[in-house]
Amino acid sequence: MLVVGFGVLCLRYSDYNREIKLTYIGSAYGECPYFTEEDGNVYPERWADRKYVYNYCQSYISIKSEKGIRAFSEECNLKFEFDFVFNEGHNYICAYGYPLKELKYSEIYTTDSGWFYNRAKIDKENYKEGVWYFYEIEDVNIASMLEEREFVSYIDNED
Repeated sequence: MLVVGFGVLCLRYSDYNREIKLTYIGSAYGECPYFTEEDGNVYPERWADRKYVYNYCQSYISIKSEKGIRAFSEECNLKFEFDFVFNEGHNYICAYGYPLKELKYSEIYTTDSGWFYNRAKIDKENYKEGVWYFYEIEDVNIASMLEEREFVSYIDNED
C-alpha cells in the first residue's frame, strides 16, 4: 500500500526491504536539543509507544562527515565514553535514550533529493536518559524523515 499526500510518500515497514548493519561503537552522555515537540521539550518515553522511530524526527540522527560529528558533539555537549574515530566513507547513527534494534531503508523509494526512506526499531527495555548510542554503518544516504512526521501515527499502524 502506498499513500501519497502533500508530496510525501508513505510506505509500510515491509517496503523497507534493506536492513542496515548497525555496528555499535560506544556511547556518550549529553543533552538532547533534537527531536523537540511543539512545546520545545523532548519526550523519549513516547517513542516506546511506537512501532518505529524516524531519522531526525524521533530517536536517531545520521551524520556523514567529520565536521557534522564535531558540530553535533558541541551542540549536545557530549562526553564520550570511547575514543571516537571518524572513518571516511562511513555514516554514523546517533540514537538518543534507546539503543537501536534494527534500521531499514527502501531500495526502491527515495525522497525528492534522492535519499532513501528509512525507519528503525528501538530496544524499549533499555532506556537511559542522557545517553547517546553511536553506530557506524555503511555509506547509505538515508533521508531525514521530517517530511514524514505528520503521517507517523497513520503509518505506524500498518505492517
